[in-house]
Amino acid sequence: MLTTNLSEIGPDELRTVSLNAKKFEMKERESIADMHQRFNVILNNLQYLGKKFSREKINGNIFETLTNDYDGKIYAITDARDIRTIPLQELIGSLKAEEEVIAYKKAKRKNKKYLALVAAKAERLIEMNELVMLAKNFKKLLEKHGK
Repeated sequence: MLTTNLSEIGPDELRTVSLNAKKFEMKERESIADMHQRFNVILNNLQYLGKKFSREKINGNIFETLTNDYDGKIYAITDARDIRTIPLQELIGSLKAEEEVIAYKKAKRKNKKYLALVAAKAERLIEMNELVMLAKNFKKLLEKHGK
């Protein structure tokens, strides 16, 4: 746990916080809000320990931690804006909007797959019903000619 007195901070504490920062990555199903919250804890701890970071460094670290789903958004932001001037809250807001777009697209793809599966099952059911009807008709035909 971090102390409130900077003179009491040991090298182990600094090493632990620095290691957490270096290993930081967005988890596969993690929301932008949750990732941002975890990122802020590490950032605040490092700042508390006397580390200073430029807006460019902070934004760059956010970009590096994002999953591949955000590659297009990263490109669009860096192409349109200078990351040295984007406030962190604005960046997070933009990423949250992209998160909604990604979720919508995934739900739409999942729905299409589900509909295709339902259609395939319905087709198989129709085929089975046709086979059952054919078997019944064949049985009737045999009974009719067999008597």
